Amino acid sequence: MVIPQDEPKGRGEVRPICSSRPALRAFSMQNKNTARVRRETLRISSVEVAGWSVRTDRVPEVGDFVHCVEGLAKVNSLHGRTSDGSRLIGLALVDSDGPAFFAAASNVLQKDDEA
Repeated sequence: MVIPQDEPKGRGEVRPICSSRPALRAFSMQNKNTARVRRETLRISSVEVAGWSVRTDRVPEVGDFVHCVEGLAKVNSLHGRTSDGSRLIGLALVDSDGPAFFAAASNVLQKDDEA
């Protein structure tokens, strides 16, 4: 199916992308600007937990526990490298039945070594 170019492309417009399977739809990504949050209004702070720190010398292993933004999580899987060079890890929250999610190892806290 050919879509005429003179039709307006509105925000959130649903347009077919496959004539043999009309259930497949494409959403217009026009107007989806991630720069709409002004930098001066953005505040990011880290959380300090006694006995836990960001570890660049150690990659968490499957079965390890880490602290993330949502709380204590168990490492379910290890994946490739992220743009900062750390590993991508699959996590599941310990105190919640929510879905598993991914985080960079550089964005979680790992237990400090016992001296």
